[in-house]
Amino acid sequence: MESVQLNSFKDLQTLKESFKKPVEPSKKKHHSNFEEAKQALKQLKKAYPVAFNENKPLPLALGAAKEIAKNMPELAAPVLRLALAIWTKQTIYLQVVIAGGDRYNLDGSVSGTVQESEKEYSQKMLERKQEKLKNKPSENYWAYILECSNGAFYTGWTNDLEKRYRDHCEGKGAKYTRSFKPVKIAQKWQFSSQSLAMQAEAQIKKLSLKEKKKVISNPELLEAAQ
Repeated sequence: MESVQLNSFKDLQTLKESFKKPVEPSKKKHHSNFEEAKQALKQLKKAYPVAFNENKPLPLALGAAKEIAKNMPELAAPVLRLALAIWTKQTIYLQVVIAGGDRYNLDGSVSGTVQESEKEYSQKMLERKQEKLKNKPSENYWAYILECSNGAFYTGWTNDLEKRYRDHCEGKGAKYTRSFKPVKIAQKWQFSSQSLAMQAEAQIKKLSLKEKKKVISNPELLEAAQ
C-alpha cells in the first residue's frame, strides 16, 4: 500500500475529509431506482392482475409502457422502465415468449403475435441467464414451513436452510418465531432461484391452515401448482 505523507495539520484534515466522500450519485440513484422499481412492480400487479400474473405471465403488448405511464403518472419513467425490465427478464416470462403465441394488452385482450425476432432475443436472454447460473457458485434456495410451539405454522424462504432454522430457534429470525419458537421444519422445497423460492413462499402464505397441512403431507401439490 502506498504511504501517505502528512506534512501539516491541514493535510491530516484533508485526508479525513476524503474518507467522508458520499456514494457516487449514479450508483446511489441506480440502487434507489431498483428498490422503487420493485415497489412499482407490486403496484402493476395490483393494477393489472391479468397482464402481470406470476403463475401465467402474458407477453405484453408493444407500447404497454406508454399506456401504463399515461394511467399511472406518479411512476417516474426510469422507475417504470426498470420495473418492466425486471418483469420481462424473468425466466418464466422469457419461456412464454419463446413458446410464441399472442401478445396481450393490459386488460388481457389480444394485441398481436410474438415475432420470430422476439423469440430469438428471448432465447438468447434465457441462455445468458442459464450461463450465468453455471458460472455462479451453486446456491440452494428454499421455501419452508416451520411448525411452531403454539401449533401454528410459519413460512419463509432462504438460501441457507440450516442457518435460517438455527436463527429462528435462537430468536434471531422473524418476529413471530421469537414469540413462538419452532419445534421442527414441517416441510421444505428446493428451488434454483431466489425468485422461485419467494413465489412459493407467497403462494404458501395464501393457504388456509387446512391447506397448509395438506401441502405439508403432500409437498408435490405445491410443486404441481407452480
